[in-house]
Amino acid sequence: GGLDYAAAKTALYATLDELDLDYVDLMLVHFPADWNMKGGKEMRVQGWKAMEDFYKLGKARSIGVSHFCKRHIQDLLDAGLTKPHVNQVEFH
Repeated sequence: GGLDYAAAKTALYATLDELDLDYVDLMLVHFPADWNMKGGKEMRVQGWKAMEDFYKLGKARSIGVSHFCKRHIQDLLDAGLTKPHVNQVEFH
């Protein structure tokens, strides 16, 4: 959520390398901003575009989000990008 397209793409492929895999069953964006709470809509869209491309190349069978609220998901949908396959939520 807090990475631009290039940084997200680099992180996605680094994950595959670290796991020594050709693909993963599910890849999640963990949070809609970076750890300093920076990012915003443009960064979310760029990062999600990298996820979408990763998915379309067969590197992830499913892609999703975690800790995103309704407006964060709407940012992705408004940009015309692939709808998240998974929305992981925490419930207490």
